[in-house]
Amino acid sequence: MMDYLVFINVLASVTCLFDKYLAKRKKYRISEKILLSMCAIGGVYGFYIVSRIIRHKTRDKKFLIFLYPILIIWLILGFIMIGWGDI
Repeated sequence: MMDYLVFINVLASVTCLFDKYLAKRKKYRISEKILLSMCAIGGVYGFYIVSRIIRHKTRDKKFLIFLYPILIIWLILGFIMIGWGDI
């Protein structure tokens, strides 16, 4: 499980960085649906940290309405997994 979470968080972080790169160059962007899907399957920690550092998607209220519940759910799941010794 830990290997999966590390992989998906690195992938989500790189995707966030790449979307910011595309945004600065006014190129075709990665859809919010894909970004949120990556967060929902476990990449929310990496995405959230990188988005704060590079200030990407931090003012998009429509995006944040979906991101914060995903983050809260994964924080709860993380505490449960730590308590059960799965991580």
